[in-house]
Amino acid sequence: MFGVIGIWTGLLLALAGPGTFAVIGRALWDRAGYLLLACAVVVLLHNFVPKGALAGPVLLSAAGVTVLALGKGWWAPHDLWPGLGFMLALVATSAVLRQAAGSGSHGPIRRTYGMFLNRHVIYDLDAEAPERLDVVAVLCRVVIDLRSAGVPRTGPLEIVASSVAGRIELALPSHWPVVVGRTNASRSIRLDGLLDATEVFDDPRSSEQGERLQEIEAEWQIYSRTGETGTAVVLHVAGVGGSVHLRDRQRTISDPSLGAG
Repeated sequence: MFGVIGIWTGLLLALAGPGTFAVIGRALWDRAGYLLLACAVVVLLHNFVPKGALAGPVLLSAAGVTVLALGKGWWAPHDLWPGLGFMLALVATSAVLRQAAGSGSHGPIRRTYGMFLNRHVIYDLDAEAPERLDVVAVLCRVVIDLRSAGVPRTGPLEIVASSVAGRIELALPSHWPVVVGRTNASRSIRLDGLLDATEVFDDPRSSEQGERLQEIEAEWQIYSRTGETGTAVVLHVAGVGGSVHLRDRQRTISDPSLGAG
């Protein structure tokens, strides 16, 4: 996102100088209502239309904008280039944000952010899971699918789920036990899903809690009968509002410390 903004800012400065920002600012302010509606359409298309079915809605939206612009006289010479530039920047930014976030390299710490636009990250078959995964959802839904991933190089896997009126969905292998970690920085966030231990692991890298997590891993591997090596998942929750959902795990608790009803 910041890379796209930097590229467009540099191009505008190089081609037209600093005065172009004043022109663009006035044009955007005069049409703020229409632009907000256009942004809402982009968010809806991104969040609800499958990738392979975008052509039809995009063409219809472009046709509608063209008719509206012609009727309002927006294609006057002094307005043409700022309008086209904004539309192109909006399309380019949407395309960048729509790219799958899980296609890059997997280091020990992985971060996935979503703001308004939904994100869906699927880890490749046998791709090594990170040792720590930071997931942020702001007014959107972020899905992390680790069902095909391998265990991290050093366990446990810590997931820091931060929500601001968002929804975070975690799809984990069935033989990976899930326990709760730090929740003191969360307010009114609902936790949906089965936890495999009643203890709170606020410092899973400590020797005492690390030994207990290894015991849970061993017990769960015997119980699951999959024969596959698993890892414990420590789920930390932070933020205000929204929910964290563990897929394919029967809902058994609503942790009062997460503000669940």
